[in-house]
Amino acid sequence: RKEIVVPAGSGQRKRGESPICKPLAIAIARAHRWQELLRQRRFKSISELAEAVGTDRGYVRRLLNLTLLAPDIIEAVLAGNEPSGLSLQRLTRGMPVGWDEQRRVAASFSDSK
Repeated sequence: RKEIVVPAGSGQRKRGESPICKPLAIAIARAHRWQELLRQRRFKSISELAEAVGTDRGYVRRLLNLTLLAPDIIEAVLAGNEPSGLSLQRLTRGMPVGWDEQRRVAASFSDSK
């Protein structure tokens, strides 16, 4: 089981820090929540979950892939320090499963800007 642990005091921003990319942060939080609901068997399937939240199964499945992201990529998104080219679409479509490969791909997004 994966769990996100946020360091104490990390909710406060210092002057000059990057703002959090809210769509990415919300999507990651939502994905982890949905994963937990499935783990607890509150929903029998992704299809049932998708129906309950009012969206399609494909979207739920893509978002659930966010739970497979390397912890440091998740931390960077939640801290507002993700590479500038990183987007929800890039994270949910074709991101490799291996954490080292994810880091390489994520770093290439900022290199391409």
